[in-house]
Amino acid sequence: MSDTSRRVEKLEEALLQAGRSTAPTPPGGAWEANVMRAVRQAGPLSAAEASDSVLWGVLWKVALPAAACAAVLCIAVHVSGIADRYVAQDVEMNDTVEYTLASVF
Repeated sequence: MSDTSRRVEKLEEALLQAGRSTAPTPPGGAWEANVMRAVRQAGPLSAAEASDSVLWGVLWKVALPAAACAAVLCIAVHVSGIADRYVAQDVEMNDTVEYTLASVF
């Protein structure tokens, strides 16, 4: 188990305990100091963790436009009938006796 996952588990446990407690604790100076102390103890992310998060962020931002472009291109090819022309040309140029369903797949 990595150090990061241990920190996450500790944080989840603390949040669960805070959520289950019956007495509400108003945030004040001590509470803010404890939070800042916990943030300082957690420390900064390593360079590998930071670069991975940036990479995944960029990939997810690019994924939707790329999928949309691929869908538009597929629809344009289907509507224009370019693929049908190539199939028809292939049938005319090859021996049509051998053009069976098995050769298509």
